[in-house]
Amino acid sequence: LSGARGVAIAMYCVLLVAYILMAADRYLFPVLAPDIRRAFGFTLSTTGLLSTIFTLGLGIGGLPTGFLLSRLTRKTVLLTGLAIFSAGTALTTVAVGFWSMLFCLAATGIGMAMLATSMFALAASYFVRYRAAAVGSCNFCYGIGGFVGPILASTLLISYKTWHAPMLAFGGFGFVMIAIILLTV
Repeated sequence: LSGARGVAIAMYCVLLVAYILMAADRYLFPVLAPDIRRAFGFTLSTTGLLSTIFTLGLGIGGLPTGFLLSRLTRKTVLLTGLAIFSAGTALTTVAVGFWSMLFCLAATGIGMAMLATSMFALAASYFVRYRAAAVGSCNFCYGIGGFVGPILASTLLISYKTWHAPMLAFGGFGFVMIAIILLTV
């Protein structure tokens, strides 16, 4: 591929890598839940709520994301979502109890709503002739992230013997991706 088309695809691939990492991040908490439950003394039902609060954040985040996308660039909304998602992930490591953990995990859902909506909007608008393939690539990359996330989380957990390590690593990955996107997209 050459010219503008090749550059557009290369930039889109950078965004897809960020999407893979965020999809992988989405599966951290369920893998780490037993360790977090022990660390905080949470009940099983409380831990279950924490494991699913992301989805509520995702739903809540959809409405303001549509509003923001009608007023800001897709890149700005995508980067904002990535920052919220990554910060929420990293900040779980300093949570002092249920409510702060709940807030951080819900924030990751809001960030993911912004990231995912921006990705689908980008895919549909920049690859008009191949819109279905571009949107499908987002779903494909989410699947890849969902597959590798638990593997990476458990590897980091075993290596560092603390649930904090995967959360900090993935939060950091997100901020690295923000820098890469700012420099290349």
